[in-house]
Amino acid sequence: MDTETTERLLDRFRAYLNEEPEAVPAETGQEKSAVQERRRTDLYSLFAELVALKNEVRLESRQVKTALDEFRAVFETLQTSQNQLSNELERARDAIPEQQRAALKPVLLELLELRDRLEAGLRVLQNYHPTLMVR
Repeated sequence: MDTETTERLLDRFRAYLNEEPEAVPAETGQEKSAVQERRRTDLYSLFAELVALKNEVRLESRQVKTALDEFRAVFETLQTSQNQLSNELERARDAIPEQQRAALKPVLLELLELRDRLEAGLRVLQNYHPTLMVR
């Protein structure tokens, strides 16, 4: 919750606490005692409610602990997966220059072979002396 919302709630609570109780019509002595009897909470009921609240809080804390343990396991799995992916990415990046060299090697070999053939053809032409009959 942001501070503005918290302040508004606190102001509303203060106003509620400062309110005057609603006017109750005049009651007879018997009616007052009956109303007070209904309003009064006996200790047994109070402790029974506290025990129920304690049990509910205990159950909720177990559920929260279980959820946290499950989240921890999920986050550990995610961390492991992220580490594996990082390692694979690093290996792939390291392999790129080698793959480029492997891809260029056949092309360069073909170019060298073509150059050698052209050079051999040029030598043949340079050494060629036509005979008198061919002229």
